[in-house]
Amino acid sequence: SFKDVKKSRYEDAYANIVMLVRELYRKHRYLLEVDCLNDDERQAFNSLLYQTGRKSEIEVSLKQLCMYIQRYCGKNPIILIDEYDTPIQEAYLKKYYEKMVELMRGILGQALKDNSYLTKAVVTGITRISQESLFSGLNNIEVYSLLREDYGQYFGFTEDEVLKLLEETKQPVSISGIKEWYNGYQIGKHVLYNPWSIIKCLKNHGKLETYWVNTSGHELIEELLKDAKPEVRKEFEELLQGKVITQVLSENLVFPDIKKKPEALWSLLLYAGYLKVLSSKFMEYHLVCEISVPNKEVGGVYSQI
Repeated sequence: SFKDVKKSRYEDAYANIVMLVRELYRKHRYLLEVDCLNDDERQAFNSLLYQTGRKSEIEVSLKQLCMYIQRYCGKNPIILIDEYDTPIQEAYLKKYYEKMVELMRGILGQALKDNSYLTKAVVTGITRISQESLFSGLNNIEVYSLLREDYGQYFGFTEDEVLKLLEETKQPVSISGIKEWYNGYQIGKHVLYNPWSIIKCLKNHGKLETYWVNTSGHELIEELLKDAKPEVRKEFEELLQGKVITQVLSENLVFPDIKKKPEALWSLLLYAGYLKVLSSKFMEYHLVCEISVPNKEVGGVYSQI
């Protein structure tokens, strides 16, 4: 998980990632105790373990580990990567974007592209960073976003799940109150509730208030709204009045475009959980969506900003 790689300088973020690799290699230290690495590989393994590895060794670390594990147990492993985009968002904010993209492209590209020791990989994040920026050359990616119905029911709690939780916890809160505050995300036919907020609300004896602020995206969104053009601000006024607006959205995000292209800003807000799509259609090669504020909790976050 890259969730904690949030540093104001590239050097510190890089050191964080080196430590993540070290921790991963420590979990697989048993590979040094069996006869499946040659002398060179043993040396490379130890340099990652003791944080003396070169950048090129960090970039190839996941791919190499797959190969070692395959030799050890005769099966290709599965890679799970969470919050892959957090270091890149932070780098964009703190002005070292190009360096971080180059590093992450190296790590992810080596691990996921032409890796014959890999069964499959699941990579999750808030934003879908464009293939050209990060995953160039990967041609077998399946992307499941808030604009695609497959697996939609797993992006949050369904109403049935919320009703079951209310019944089990017996907290003094009505489903109508919960709906007003935490409902509103929609993926195809699936209407979803924010899981974090539901759990916090029930733990807090049914008190309805703002529990969720997407910390990974909040600082970036605050900066973007501060610098927004007058027409974007006007549209926000409408959203905060409960109106529905129509916008072009993009499934891919290129961070340097965020301040230049309005669809990049609206797309980021959708993926970060600050908007919901009511309907969408393709018009002249663009995805045109009706969007609104999902619920009272998110409306409160906007008001604060």
